[in-house]
Amino acid sequence: MIALVASALLGLYIFLPVFFFDKLAAPFVRLKSKERTKTEEVVAGIFIAGIPFAFTWWLSRVSWHVGRYPLFLSDEAASRKITDYQVLFNGLYSEHYFEAYLSQFWDAFWRVLQHQGRFLVWNYTFLFVEICLVLIVTYNFGRLNQNPFFRKTVGQLLLRRVSEWHPLFTPFVFHPREKRRVEVDVMTTDMHLYRGTVKSHFINKDGLLTGLILKDAKRFQYSRLEADREVGAQKPLEEYWKPIPGSNLYIPYEKTVTLNLRYELPDPGMAKVLKDAVSRITGMDTSVTVQGAQLTAAIGHVKASGTVSSSEPPERPAD
Repeated sequence: MIALVASALLGLYIFLPVFFFDKLAAPFVRLKSKERTKTEEVVAGIFIAGIPFAFTWWLSRVSWHVGRYPLFLSDEAASRKITDYQVLFNGLYSEHYFEAYLSQFWDAFWRVLQHQGRFLVWNYTFLFVEICLVLIVTYNFGRLNQNPFFRKTVGQLLLRRVSEWHPLFTPFVFHPREKRRVEVDVMTTDMHLYRGTVKSHFINKDGLLTGLILKDAKRFQYSRLEADREVGAQKPLEEYWKPIPGSNLYIPYEKTVTLNLRYELPDPGMAKVLKDAVSRITGMDTSVTVQGAQLTAAIGHVKASGTVSSSEPPERPAD
């Protein structure tokens, strides 16, 4: 019987808090491994559940309200708390004691149940407060990581636990106001070259990448480029990217040869970055506008315009 009670308490105070923590944190950040061993589960539970448990235990002794509500017990019943736990333990341990003190056992049992229920209510309240704080820090990691103290303390601790794929395929490390998007060029084993915005990535239970989902995906048409080269009618490289029908494209990682990642700013963000950079270099008032691939900058009375593109096509893929 004691083993059964101990298992229930272990689940309520360790395994269930870890379950809630993992499930609620999953939409924001992915950890290195989705599955833990039993030992890792216990260690993680002690760490995750230990903070709200310690806080609840401390407040139950310094705060009359936390120590009495909910499931209120009179001062007389509360003063018998230690005795109740002793009676309950003896009754669970010894069948003879249970039969000899049956009435006292059940009275103690219901009072202990109220004590535990009250403690669990406050414990889970502070657990969800802890989860909310962790999610706030995680969601604003890019903003907070600009602070040197955060970067050297909490930032390092969090990055050790986060899957290495998460900062690569999400704007996790960038300030949220930048509203960056992750663009990727993918060469596959069948020699196709794809481009698109990373919508989601998938990892297995061991933390290994299994695939990518791209939106607004395009495929590079190398045969068209070669045909135009032969007749001397080569066009800008952007015109050789053919949109792929459908809203999403899934690429298995086992079919991937190379990945080229870019963390693009939206046009207003790009204009601000360029304006600050040009002003810092020249020391002159600068006006910058960005329209698609076109960049126009005005410095003083000097105006220049150009097209942002690669001077060389990618290495040959299939169409």
